[in-house]
Amino acid sequence: MPYKPKAGGYRHRQLIAEALQDTDDTVEALRSLLPAANGEAKAILAEAIVMQYRNRRRLSEMLDIIGRQKGGNRTKT
Repeated sequence: MPYKPKAGGYRHRQLIAEALQDTDDTVEALRSLLPAANGEAKAILAEAIVMQYRNRRRLSEMLDIIGRQKGGNRTKT
């Protein structure tokens, strides 16, 4: 069974941050292909870039929500 990080935990936040970086790398790669593309290929690349930006926005929102919900690993006394 694969490792499932605790929601909002350090590893969970780290995985989201890694996914954000992967998304940025993907967008950069797709943008580099745009000048060589023509017609329909250019439209497909543009659509893929938009989808990656949507994913990035969702991942950023997840990190923001986790940050607001969890103030750290402090225990209540």
